Amino acid sequence: MAHLLSELPPSDYSTQSSSREDVQDEISIANRKRQLIAIQGVKKELTDEESEKIDPAKRRRLEKGKDKTDE
Repeated sequence: MAHLLSELPPSDYSTQSSSREDVQDEISIANRKRQLIAIQGVKKELTDEESEKIDPAKRRRLEKGKDKTDE
């Protein structure tokens, strides 16, 4: 990497520092996106658990309904 930097003219060094800031901004944005995705995943798991709590009651109602139609 040092070899590549030595080939750049001195005027490019000043733009190098701003591009580092841009990269850090992109990294922080990517980290925020990962956090949001993780939070959304947890919310989805919670809603899945909630739906599992509701599903047995719905199943019983459906089974009762099917039993009535079968009779």
